Amino acid sequence: MKKILLIIRLLTVTAALFIFIALSGCSDPVDRSRKTGAAPHIMPDYTDITIPPNIAPLNFTVKEPGTNFMILFSSQKGEGFTIKSTDNKISVPEKKWHSFLKKNKGNDFAVTVYAKDTIWKQYTPITNHIAQEPIDRYLAYRKLKPAYHRSGTLILSQRNLESFSVTRLLHNDSLEKGAGCMNCHTFLNNNPDKMSLHIRGAYAGTMLLNNDSLFKVDTRTERNKRPGAFASWHPSGSMLAFSINSVRQLCHTARQEVREAFDVDSDIFLYFIDNKTALSPPLLRQPDRLETFPAWSSDGKWLYFSSAPKLWDDFGDDEREIVDYVEKVQYDLMRIGYDPATKEWGSLDTLLSADATGMSIVEPRISPSGKFLVFCMTPWSWMPSFSSRSDLYIMDLTNMIYKKLECSSEGAESWHSWSSNSRWLAFSSKRYDGQILRTYFSYIDTGGTARKAFLLPQKKPDHYESSIWMYHLPELITGAIPITEKELLQAIRSSRLQESEAVTGATIKAPTGPRH
Repeated sequence: MKKILLIIRLLTVTAALFIFIALSGCSDPVDRSRKTGAAPHIMPDYTDITIPPNIAPLNFTVKEPGTNFMILFSSQKGEGFTIKSTDNKISVPEKKWHSFLKKNKGNDFAVTVYAKDTIWKQYTPITNHIAQEPIDRYLAYRKLKPAYHRSGTLILSQRNLESFSVTRLLHNDSLEKGAGCMNCHTFLNNNPDKMSLHIRGAYAGTMLLNNDSLFKVDTRTERNKRPGAFASWHPSGSMLAFSINSVRQLCHTARQEVREAFDVDSDIFLYFIDNKTALSPPLLRQPDRLETFPAWSSDGKWLYFSSAPKLWDDFGDDEREIVDYVEKVQYDLMRIGYDPATKEWGSLDTLLSADATGMSIVEPRISPSGKFLVFCMTPWSWMPSFSSRSDLYIMDLTNMIYKKLECSSEGAESWHSWSSNSRWLAFSSKRYDGQILRTYFSYIDTGGTARKAFLLPQKKPDHYESSIWMYHLPELITGAIPITEKELLQAIRSSRLQESEAVTGATIKAPTGPRH
């Protein structure tokens, strides 16, 4: 019996020794690792980037061979921590991560990857930077899957960017199964308490959240039979500018991107919240022009938009004729002055023409600081997400000089929004695989230079390697939208509409002076 107990003790000690050796070999590779002299391949590409001091952990996978991994986070201040893993999926603890960002705000930090295959290898450290300025805490976006012949699943969500918490605000199956649609969510000055959201299908109407009041309005009038689409709040909060678009979808037979969206007719009108009136100034609804993508300046004295010549009269039901015009339509970047006190309009200015650039200029958005304007340029038409040649550009409104943003890529860049402090830009891009829209962020410094963009972080390190969900129409907001999905659905399903009254453009002075 004693011999048996002795053998058991020896086996126990031996097992413990093996465990200790194994753990030691896995936990302390720094001294005996071999330097590769090469940077590690990680996905997503979180290398050489500038990040906010309040962003969620940048979880990633290591695309280097190995059975054990160790990641060392270190900084100039000597603060740091390590993560050990028996697979290549690296999940960073949120508490350690946020403590690390807080202590090193405004400084660089290094990420050193160690991987053990037959031996431990040390890869060249990745250097990233933590900005001083935070990003807005929440992101509102549409989540959807690629669909070509019918309306698929659409989910309106909001994400806490400081964590991985996601709240669903609306699912289109709740509207009209397989056919419901919600789009063009827009906020006033990144304020979650001031939101507009357009609903199509069985419960068509425009939802307006105005502080504590949530209601549905019908922006159509006798003069304007189409509902509003792309919107922009006036800084006063008293009205919104909407574009009204008549869109036809086409498909190519042999291209990387087979879809095409063509705007047959569009105008811009205003909706005044207090008196429920709609106005369409003559200069914003010219019969020989297409006007879309309205965007108010931060002081409310300018309305920017995209405008193109209308090269046809009416297509009717024969959509074959549209094909002849698809690649001929290019939009100019326009603006028109507005006096909020007198409600008088100025004359039209052409800030940048398609003739001068050879490109179509769409989706203008002005920074809250009022200094910069970011827009997309695409070879033709008005839907940049369908063109791999679409890029982001920035214009300094103090001198009207513009350039391509440094965060642009070979993939299609499209819908973008500014943070409330004008330091961060959220935008959609297909750069990851050329097919699926993802949300990216880029730091914009005071001179208008963009840092390398980084992908919206996810809790699962390998999320983007298997998911085909698209994250589109990203809008940065300072807090959570203060309504529940139940409350929003109840308001949407309400049969009562606050109908707008038609107001002619003559009620507001609209000079018809020449364009500049």
